Amino acid sequence: MNVSGALLVISLAIGAAATGAMLSSWIAAWSGLRPPGAAATLAALGAPFARGARLASRPGRTLTKPDRLLRASGPVLAAGAVVLAYAVVPLAPATIALDLHLGLFYFIVILGPLMVGFMNAGWGVNGKLDVVATGRAAAHIVAYEVTFGFAVLGGPMMAQTLSTVGIVEAQRHVWFAVLQPGSFALYAVSALFIAYRYPFDLPFGGPEIAGGVGREYGGIERAIIAGVRHALLGAVAAIGVVVFLGGWLGPVLPGPVWFVVKTVLVMSAFSALPLLLPRLRLDQMLALAWKGLLPASLANIILVGLVTFPAAALGWIP
Repeated sequence: MNVSGALLVISLAIGAAATGAMLSSWIAAWSGLRPPGAAATLAALGAPFARGARLASRPGRTLTKPDRLLRASGPVLAAGAVVLAYAVVPLAPATIALDLHLGLFYFIVILGPLMVGFMNAGWGVNGKLDVVATGRAAAHIVAYEVTFGFAVLGGPMMAQTLSTVGIVEAQRHVWFAVLQPGSFALYAVSALFIAYRYPFDLPFGGPEIAGGVGREYGGIERAIIAGVRHALLGAVAAIGVVVFLGGWLGPVLPGPVWFVVKTVLVMSAFSALPLLLPRLRLDQMLALAWKGLLPASLANIILVGLVTFPAAALGWIP
C-alpha cells in the first residue's frame, strides 16, 4: 500500500466514524415521543464532537492488578484493524487502496484482530464486569462471524471472484440484493452482530448494563474505542454495498458519490433500529445464531447456487 492508499483508508475510517456518531446522535434525538425542533436537530449533529471531547477529558480508572499490556493494546489493535479493513473498499474501479484477488476474504479475516482488540480491552483492566462483557464479545465472534461469511459468500459465487472490484463489476446488469434477497437479509442481521450494534450491543451496552467493554477506560483511549465502533459500522455497511448494492454503479452521479450515498443509507438504517426493536438478551442472541441464522445461511448457499445458473443464462451475471 502506497502513501496515497494509506491516506485513503485513514480518511474513509475517520469519515465513517464521524458519520456513524452523527447518525447515532441524530436518531437518539428523534427517539422521543415527538420529533424535536430544528434547534434540537442541529444540537444532535454537533453532539458527537461534544461527546468526543468529554470522553477525551474523562479520567480512567486503574483497578487492582490489571494486565497493562492487554489494556494498552486493546484500543490500538482495534483501531489499526478497522482502518486496514477499509483497504479493500472500492469507491470506484481506480479508487481503492488494495485491489486484492482475495479482497473479500481479507475483509473477513481482518475482523478477527479487531474483535481481539475489543476483548483485550475488556480483559486487561481486570474488572469483574469487564470480564463478563468480554465473554459476551467472544460469544458474538463464535456465533456470528461464520454466518456473516456465509451471507457475503453469495456475491463471489455469482461474480466468480473474491475481488471487491470484480464483485461490483459483476452487478452492472442487476444488483445481487435482487438476485439474493435471502443473502442480503442474512448479511444485514449478521452485520449488526459483527459491528456490535443495537439490538445486539450487549458487550458495549450503556449504563443500564454497567457500560460493557471499555467502561474503565478514560481519555483518548475511551474516545478511540467509541470511534472504532462507529468506523466498524461503516466498514460492514460499505462491504454490504459492495456485495449486494452495486457499489459505485449508478446513473448521472460520479461513482464515489453513489458509493458514499448507498453506504450512508445502510448506516442510517442500522442506526435507526433502536426506534423499532428491543435489545436482545445473550441467550436470545445465541439461540438466534445457532438455531436460526446458521442453518438458514447453509440452506441459502444451496439456493444461491441454484439461482446462479438461470441468472448466467439470462446474461445478468458473468
